[in-house]
Amino acid sequence: MNCVIGLALIALAQDDIATAAVYEQEARAFAAEANSVFLYHQSLACAVRVARAQGHKASMLRYAAEIRSDIDLTANIWLETPRICRVQALIHAADGVSLQQAERDLAVITREVQHSSNRRMQVAARTAQALLCQVQGRYEQALAELEQALVLAEPCGFVRTFLDFSPALQPLLRALLERGVCASYVKHLLADYLTDAPRAEHSPAVLPTRLPEMLTRRETEILALLAERWSNQEIAEHLTVSLNTVRKHTSTIYDKLGVGSRREAVSTARALGLLRG
Repeated sequence: MNCVIGLALIALAQDDIATAAVYEQEARAFAAEANSVFLYHQSLACAVRVARAQGHKASMLRYAAEIRSDIDLTANIWLETPRICRVQALIHAADGVSLQQAERDLAVITREVQHSSNRRMQVAARTAQALLCQVQGRYEQALAELEQALVLAEPCGFVRTFLDFSPALQPLLRALLERGVCASYVKHLLADYLTDAPRAEHSPAVLPTRLPEMLTRRETEILALLAERWSNQEIAEHLTVSLNTVRKHTSTIYDKLGVGSRREAVSTARALGLLRG
């Protein structure tokens, strides 16, 4: 399960959401085959993460709702922490009901991790609390929670623990850097956020300074399939062309739209009215 979820996380970090979705489906199938409640919750957490990256709010919240509150928080060997993923989904949803539930969940989680030796979990809980406070407008409390998370995390050198939360964490990190809190560590985290930029969830598409060159009929067809999250192999089989041909068309689409990934291509095309939905 860790291997399959690990591959999904790597694909997400590389902005390859379609591949991540394939591995996430494999994780759920494996959990069903093993008939394990704990493994099923691992797969649910992965499903929450992938749905969030896809921008599918309803699916994200549906998976999050299945995560039970009695699943162990403190096991060290697992890549996903289902209850933290659930809280992240609720914060990301950002509506009143979801935020209230996130606050209740975090209150329970915080009590549990206080007596745990799992440093990563303590950091994750405080970071989640910081994001929740930020969304609720409690800015100083958000900074205080994140500062405590950084103090706990710096000796361990945690990076992905923070990057896996949300780009919304960056303003808080910059504010703490201005206050001199864990300065070298925060600079390192902010630098890693820049190299992780394709994963940004809330940044709107940056439109090209000029209208893109007209897409051909085939390029428009492939772009529509990219928007449906088809893999290059699936597109090649559907259009009865070689995989290399699909790659060349995709590269041309990126060049014409002035983007560097399929996610940016789809977002920019929709903003320009080149795609429906």
